[in-house]
Amino acid sequence: MHFRFRFDRDGFHKEFSTGWSRRSGRWAAFAKAFADEFGDGFDGPPRPEGPRRRRRFGAEAMRLVLLHLLKDEPRHGYDLIKTIEEKSAGLYSPSPGMIYPMLNMLADEGLIAEVAGEEGRRCYAITDAGRAALDEAEDQLKEALERLADMARCNGDRAGDPLREAMHDVRQAARDAMRDAESAAGSRAERAEAIAAILREAAEKIGKL
Repeated sequence: MHFRFRFDRDGFHKEFSTGWSRRSGRWAAFAKAFADEFGDGFDGPPRPEGPRRRRRFGAEAMRLVLLHLLKDEPRHGYDLIKTIEEKSAGLYSPSPGMIYPMLNMLADEGLIAEVAGEEGRRCYAITDAGRAALDEAEDQLKEALERLADMARCNGDRAGDPLREAMHDVRQAARDAMRDAESAAGSRAERAEAIAAILREAAEKIGKL
């Protein structure tokens, strides 16, 4: 089974009619994750444009980057997230809510396959069909990798600003803490409240300067 992605002014659409239809719960969850990650048009009417709503990475670009990262060896989702973050020098870290549904879609397409990983982790390896798809999209992949490199250069230009670096460290620490909480049932809300309490305390101290 082969799937294709289409982009237009109304956003991100999938051109096939299976359980991944736009109306299905599975597709709706994926569309919402992309809407949260990239902005307008993924799960409803366009939203007001602004610096935080600009898309950093399109679905097709991410699709190709994931295939590229799986080209040499099997990887699990968290490893892929961290690798993308490293390639952007910390400027961009895709959410698990976007990466894991994308991996499921690639597996449904037959472009990757689930394999056994260490410690029971669910890992994915590229298939021959995935390699062929990657070869066919060589130019698009090059452009996607250049975008990651541009992000890294942009983040490098910001180096030396202690406040900006500290804010990045706080944001990344919060993401990592919440990501770790995903594996512990019932702990996400408690972890979020603990992080919020720390941030409120820091804000109060800053306000007294």
